[in-house]
Amino acid sequence: PYPALFGLPRQPVADADYAIGLYASTLVRDGGTLQIGIGTLADALSHALVLRHTDNARYREVLVALDPSLDEDHPLIQQVGGLGIFEEGLYGCSEMLNEGFRRLVQTGVIRRKVHDDLALMQRLANGSAYTSDHATLAQEGEYLHGAFYLGSPEFYAWLRALPEDECRAIGMRRISEINQLYGGSEQLERLQRRDARFFNSCMMATALGAAVSDALEDGRVVSGVGGQYNFVAMAHALPGARSVLMFRAARDAAGARESNVRWNYGHTTIPRHLRDIYLNEYGIADLRGLTDEDCV
Repeated sequence: PYPALFGLPRQPVADADYAIGLYASTLVRDGGTLQIGIGTLADALSHALVLRHTDNARYREVLVALDPSLDEDHPLIQQVGGLGIFEEGLYGCSEMLNEGFRRLVQTGVIRRKVHDDLALMQRLANGSAYTSDHATLAQEGEYLHGAFYLGSPEFYAWLRALPEDECRAIGMRRISEINQLYGGSEQLERLQRRDARFFNSCMMATALGAAVSDALEDGRVVSGVGGQYNFVAMAHALPGARSVLMFRAARDAAGARESNVRWNYGHTTIPRHLRDIYLNEYGIADLRGLTDEDCV
């Protein structure tokens, strides 16, 4: 009865990608908001978040093996993220919903509901909510918003087979609503998107904090920008939000190994004045508010 839908090709996740996903997973705060891009780095992040929630002891063992400094005392983890299970859960708000979000919903990582009633969300935020508000949120709220859905045949089958109550908790919204705060109900979206973490991939980063994500300096286009710029900018507009750009430390080009950290590059997607958190398989760099000297 259903036409065959396009199945999105998926690349294998390499060891470096898993390391990047593990680092990224420490920056997510329970009760917050999650946006992730597409590709193997996003898949690795989703896997790490699932592991953090479903097998927390093993997750912490893997983190220590990766980097002994990744514990509760790490300053950035204290300020931005966490290592514990998701007791309240996350609200997912991302342009494209894919396999990673399926696993995050199935394992209970994504389950924090929001509502489009501004007054209700205000009462929840300031602690004056009525018992009926919590009941309304549980009955009518949604924990996942996306603009379009693209994945494997299994992903589509999962969506079709969802029970009615779970279907009601997943909503499709306009890209203009998902990708920005302005032009709609900004006050409501600010309340819904608390402690937002925006994770996107880039190809290269410069020493001064700019990112190269969509094209080469000779003009060749590698990929569309998508909502990456919007999410990076939104991280600076929302209180408590952070943008995290993930990239591999090096790549093979014409038989040689080249660093993906450049002093300068002839094309950039994200300008240096929007620099925030960068990470690769060697660690995390918090660049927000730093001088150029410290950024380098």
